[in-house]
Amino acid sequence: MYRGDLCDGALLQSLFRRHDFTHVLHLAGHVGVRASVKDPAAYAATNVGCFLSLLDVLKDRKNTTLVFASSSSVYGEGAQVPFSQHSPPGTPANMYAATKLMAERFAEAYCVQYGMPATGLRFFTVYGPWGRPDMAVYDFTVQILKGEPLHLYSASRSIYRDFTYIDDVVDGIISAMDHTPIRCGEVFNIGRGVPHSLETLVSYLEEELGREANKVYLPLSSYELPITWADISASRSVLSYCPKVSLREGIHRFVQWYFLYAEDKLQSVVKETDVLGAPDGMCRMWAEEQNIRSLERMDILRGQYLHYAHVNNITLPEIKKSRFLFFAGMDSPGGTIITAQDRSIQYLVEWCLKTEQCVAFNSAGELKSSVLPQHMWRTGVTGGLYVADMNVCLADLHSCGRHSSCVSTGPSTFSCSCDDGYEMFPSGCVRRYTPGPTPEAEQWLLVDTMNGLEWEKLAKGRSFVYFPGLDSPGGDYLFVHGGVAQVMEACRQAYRCVAFNTNGILKSFLSPPLSWKRWTNHSQHGLYVLDLPYCHLGSELCPEEACVRHGPGNYSCIRDKHISSVDVRDGGGGDSMRGGDGVRDGMRGGGDGVRSVSNGMRYDGDGVRDGDGVRSGSNGMRYD
Repeated sequence: MYRGDLCDGALLQSLFRRHDFTHVLHLAGHVGVRASVKDPAAYAATNVGCFLSLLDVLKDRKNTTLVFASSSSVYGEGAQVPFSQHSPPGTPANMYAATKLMAERFAEAYCVQYGMPATGLRFFTVYGPWGRPDMAVYDFTVQILKGEPLHLYSASRSIYRDFTYIDDVVDGIISAMDHTPIRCGEVFNIGRGVPHSLETLVSYLEEELGREANKVYLPLSSYELPITWADISASRSVLSYCPKVSLREGIHRFVQWYFLYAEDKLQSVVKETDVLGAPDGMCRMWAEEQNIRSLERMDILRGQYLHYAHVNNITLPEIKKSRFLFFAGMDSPGGTIITAQDRSIQYLVEWCLKTEQCVAFNSAGELKSSVLPQHMWRTGVTGGLYVADMNVCLADLHSCGRHSSCVSTGPSTFSCSCDDGYEMFPSGCVRRYTPGPTPEAEQWLLVDTMNGLEWEKLAKGRSFVYFPGLDSPGGDYLFVHGGVAQVMEACRQAYRCVAFNTNGILKSFLSPPLSWKRWTNHSQHGLYVLDLPYCHLGSELCPEEACVRHGPGNYSCIRDKHISSVDVRDGGGGDSMRGGDGVRDGMRGGGDGVRSVSNGMRYDGDGVRDGDGVRSGSNGMRYD
């Protein structure tokens, strides 16, 4: 069991290098409609950007089965009911829906380009034990028991949801894990297939709880759909999916669980705190119980694995933890696996020894899977840090990715050293560029269909569009020493280079503009994007029929609203950034036609400005 950030590409590469995973079930992400309206940038970064990190690792592992979570929210305004995955989903009604729909399209694009199979599951209003406290079933239960106002929409009698019990959802997931996609873009509805009104839900809860709800009616929100209704015919025929739990039965089971765990068992953990208002305490207790059970299961599996390795002469990592070194008043930030409730040293030592990936713990009870170099530790903290006196390189508990090796630097600390011919960057070790034709083997890894167009013909004579202060995560595949002119020339010569940044990194693909990062306030640094006809390439940005080109580097999706909106300005001569009408750039000698644009992101405070400044656009992202 590993705990880490899905956005950490180096960690993902390290895990897939260590283990030959056959299946990947991706359920992580930002969830909820209302919160997405308040913070769309966070939803885009997590649900799209971090999903891309996973797709980028899996594109070279075509034998790994990927099943990922989508949502019924992708069915927006104009979608026909019951919702079928074979029909157009309509216009997304909120930001959350837009990110999940974009994730589906990226999975399909990676399948088309790299032959990577994936199955998406559109979940319909999942409920049941250990569900999210903000979901209707859980939230309504709390409000009814507390006698608080139960907020319903004035049209709630005509608002229907396809409530799906968690056990049925799990059955659907397992069936999807055993399924082999026959085409790119396969998605299935996982719902009950029977919509119920919110009034019906409340009546079932009132019956089970023995209390009447204090209903307060509010106007209908603009981002709520009047109905969700899953057409599960394809799920039945292809996945043999067969939901069994009715809404009435599901509510009965949920209320039984709620009284058993929330009011009785967990009351002793939360103590004087009102358990109904303290889901965090409940979750901590449950998480610790689950970790104990997980450790028991891992001990059994480890024994089986050790026996298999011995029989088949497999060399195993050398994991030796017998003593811990104490550093008073110090702590290593990050790397926390879990926070234990019992903070006694004896208990924490026992837990860390049992947990294979634990290499340290602190006086606050945080078990850690990694320790930073000592010069990066915090000082002046209460208690201190206990570090296992072990070599994490030999134990294979490091995060060094491909084309690098682990170097032990002390107890449980390490550094990563790139192989010859590679350069270290935050994204990992990137191969240094060498002039000459790209090897055929590498071309095969980078090739895509490009709608039947040849790369050399497609890129010939194209100019670059400049985005000051920005960078596109992912796609890093070559490093070039030199200034902008040298890096640009290398990008023109390298096969499948679609962009580069002023750090000298060549990119083989671009993330969607919503996930681009603002990494500097200096207008001399940023991202150069080759002005390709993305609307005719089955582009990642949006389907060809929904793509509109407004100018160089300026594209929007008419069906999915604006993906990016940029302000194009022609560059002048010279080799540096200049003021005047706006940000300008051009290569000395002319001919390259570099243009400088803004990508529609709003900058506040000391944002990128030059002359009259980079103007803001309309893609909804804001940087403060």
